[in-house]
Amino acid sequence: WKTHAVYSYQVYYAGFLVHLLGIDFYSLYQASHIFKYLATLSIFPLVYLVSKNKLMAVISTIIYAVSYPSIGALYMFVTGGYYIAIISMSMFLIIYYLGIIKNKGLKWFFFVSGIFLLTLFLNAERMYPFIPLLILIEIFFLWRNNWTKKSIFISLGRLFVIFLPLISFFVIYVIYFILLKNSMNSQFFVQAFAGGIGIRFNSLVHGNWQLLTYPFASFGSLFLSDNYWKVFGALNLTSFSNFIFYLITKPLLILFLPTLIIMLLISKMPLRWTTFILGTEATFYLAVYWMYKNWLFIDSSVRIHFDPYSVLTPAAFGFYILILSLTIFFICLKKKEVGNPLLVSSMGALIAFFFIFLTWLGSDIQLLFMGPQRYLTTPAIGSSIFMAGVITFLFNKFRKFTKVRHFAPAILLLTIPIIIIN
Repeated sequence: WKTHAVYSYQVYYAGFLVHLLGIDFYSLYQASHIFKYLATLSIFPLVYLVSKNKLMAVISTIIYAVSYPSIGALYMFVTGGYYIAIISMSMFLIIYYLGIIKNKGLKWFFFVSGIFLLTLFLNAERMYPFIPLLILIEIFFLWRNNWTKKSIFISLGRLFVIFLPLISFFVIYVIYFILLKNSMNSQFFVQAFAGGIGIRFNSLVHGNWQLLTYPFASFGSLFLSDNYWKVFGALNLTSFSNFIFYLITKPLLILFLPTLIIMLLISKMPLRWTTFILGTEATFYLAVYWMYKNWLFIDSSVRIHFDPYSVLTPAAFGFYILILSLTIFFICLKKKEVGNPLLVSSMGALIAFFFIFLTWLGSDIQLLFMGPQRYLTTPAIGSSIFMAGVITFLFNKFRKFTKVRHFAPAILLLTIPIIIIN
């Protein structure tokens, strides 16, 4: 209990399991698998509560159960505690959401604050994005309530109550180390995070702009593993003309039809939105090409290793999912379709990227986490919700069309290739 650092929870988790089960690695890994099963099941009530759609909740749970990024924490038994944190996170979000929609008083949120603090303690290095995320969620509800004085007062009261234990702990921790120990642990989370940001900023100043593609690549890898990037063809960076030919004939052509179908189903201006999404995607590709060419001319003493052929395709696909999700989010809000599965699915994708970006921001400069990585175990919940929401939305839409109503159940078969890919 003398360890006070970013990964302290792993020490406590491993020590507790070894004390309970002994040094039996089979039993230790089995315990992690049990926690994984429980974490997966905890997703169902959360998605069902928010979406009010049982089918979407079931599909989300199934996809996360087989999702390859969700197993990243199983590679080492000391990281099996991630799944306990996910269970706590689901409990927190369920009780927090119920408190909002049922207009519970501040006493309710004192209980919520305890679960929030527990979630952070169980996995501080991966759950800290919840701190700014809660503020964004409250802003969303304030917008829904037209920013009335009463809603602002209630929202600020909720945030104060939820953050109060965390603020108190932080103040006591800092006072203890600075006043009594005359020093602060170099591995203290805030210091480590700030140090990571400083190093990253310094690398960008030296021209390593290619690092900005990393969070998008991590996000894209939630949806497709590296075995399937060949679907978009071989990236051609030999010349600008070859790159443009590749861009038009491969990724943009492949993404055009699914984008148009979704826009046709949710918007009265499908071509306009499709053009916007693919135009933004093309701009990202051009920016990525410039980053690559710029990287080639950086002085070797400050140039950071970069493999464009393993990063740029998943980064571009991740950017596409992000823009698609943002577009869906704003279209659904504008149409006030709060019960639309696509709105919940887009929120799942956006939150997943939010977690990835904040994790990347303070991480090691060379770190690129993709695929079955423990850094993606929590964001994989968001990608699972996104895919489940799209499938559920298509199923519901096809059921409304008389001529194709009988074929609507076939939409659910889309779950099969997702399972196979994973």
